[in-house]
Amino acid sequence: MANEIVPAAAKEFPTFRAGIVNRRTKKVRVWWLWDGENEWKVNELSREQRSFPIRGIWNDTLLIERIESGWTADAEDI
Repeated sequence: MANEIVPAAAKEFPTFRAGIVNRRTKKVRVWWLWDGENEWKVNELSREQRSFPIRGIWNDTLLIERIESGWTADAEDI
């Protein structure tokens, strides 16, 4: 256990992205962005927004599956 100073680059809260995958097409058509306080809808993600972390919770099984398959967040159905 220790007390460490948080680097300035790590202090800003990130903007997350979330979307619902269409079961038929396996694609997300409407995305939502969330900055920790506000949430807004975007129909198409910009190149920068594609790099935002995905807002969600995974169990250990899905996490292992994603790691083993080489999945990356920027490859998410866009």
